[in-house]
Amino acid sequence: MKGAIFILLASLCAQALGEGSAEHRLIDELRDEYPAHDQRPLHDASDVLNMSISYSFTNLLNFDEDNNVATIYGWMIESWTDEYMVWDAEEWGVDRLNIDRDSIWRPDVRSYQATEEVMVDNTMAVVRPNGYVVHVPPIRHSVQCEDMGEMMADMVHCELVLGPWSYHTGQIFMTASSSSDNGVRTDFMTDHPHYNVTNVHAALEERTFECCPEPYQSLKVEFCITKIH
Repeated sequence: MKGAIFILLASLCAQALGEGSAEHRLIDELRDEYPAHDQRPLHDASDVLNMSISYSFTNLLNFDEDNNVATIYGWMIESWTDEYMVWDAEEWGVDRLNIDRDSIWRPDVRSYQATEEVMVDNTMAVVRPNGYVVHVPPIRHSVQCEDMGEMMADMVHCELVLGPWSYHTGQIFMTASSSSDNGVRTDFMTDHPHYNVTNVHAALEERTFECCPEPYQSLKVEFCITKIH
């Protein structure tokens, strides 16, 4: 009798451990059915994936006056709809998932002209039941700045250009995040002790390249740096 009870209890414990929480089971199910990560998450490949983008400028880390190179830190805020990450919230009792960014497709947004780009790798994406994904990776850039001329000798102008590295506008169409000012935010910016960062603004641009006839979008973030005397 004791042996039978022990076997029953062991079986129930193994079943409970195997099932896990609803969140774990949901993630496992979505991962099992997820297609290749190098394909846009659309059921119809002819559709355009709409993506919202903005850049939250948080810090001027360093300014190399001899070479006019600014090192900046910020968050790249991306959102889109993943048609393969959809579930019934009432059925599962889960209204959001925090999932490893490498478990799903992500847009290949990179800087077009930074001399250095370092993105934090271990970030999570937040996914809602309708497939709405938000990914906010912290990122550091070094960018070449230009003098403003003799009339503004103490000021330099800098640009950071971000955009999909391989997708044209017929594959990904970007819009500026509604919570930003045309694609840039400064509400989390901290002051530098020796330099002022001013005239921060951004705009979405579209251009073609000699290699490719399709237009490509980018978000150009511009700002000026002046030394505090």
